[in-house]
Amino acid sequence: MMTGFGMGFGGFGFLFMAIFWLGIIAAAIWLLGNLFPKNNVTDTTGGNGETAVSILATDYNQTTLDQAHPKPLNWQKIRLKTADAYNLDALSETFDAAYAVAWFAHVPRSRIDEFLGSLHRQLAVGATVAFVDQLPGARSQTANFDDEGNHLQTRTLPDGSNYRVIKHFMSDDELHNIFARYSHKVTIDRFPAVRRIVVSYTL
Repeated sequence: MMTGFGMGFGGFGFLFMAIFWLGIIAAAIWLLGNLFPKNNVTDTTGGNGETAVSILATDYNQTTLDQAHPKPLNWQKIRLKTADAYNLDALSETFDAAYAVAWFAHVPRSRIDEFLGSLHRQLAVGATVAFVDQLPGARSQTANFDDEGNHLQTRTLPDGSNYRVIKHFMSDDELHNIFARYSHKVTIDRFPAVRRIVVSYTL
């Protein structure tokens, strides 16, 4: 039985909470809801997984998965599992769809092919893949880049400490050049009103 696969449940939860933004984010929700076969992955507009056969949601940290449990989701069809996105072979399953929210923009440039190879090895021929990330805001872009060309942002924690994260804001040409190596059908949709971009393709 084929299943749907979501990475990073913290971001995955955004899809289910997005119903509260429905007035301005409806187009993005409609797109995601229609990217995947209804018998394989969740209906994101309903927010409860009723149309899914099965969903496996993963994150590297168990604490992130623990935060998902209070969400009012269809837990008969959703499973949670810790996993390393760069080494997904341990899942030992085949999926016919995959998506991640607020993840791809943080993958180091030097590890993009490693990550995509890890993901694609778990997917069936013809699988649909989608990545949802943020579009830059007025102060999102910085002048900070590492030696690989990764764009860096500084984040501040509640305790006042600072740390740096990779946060790409790639052009359509950059994104197409990355994913065209794996698919002849790459679609890029931008939703400026809600600062979201959806990159989808079929293997």
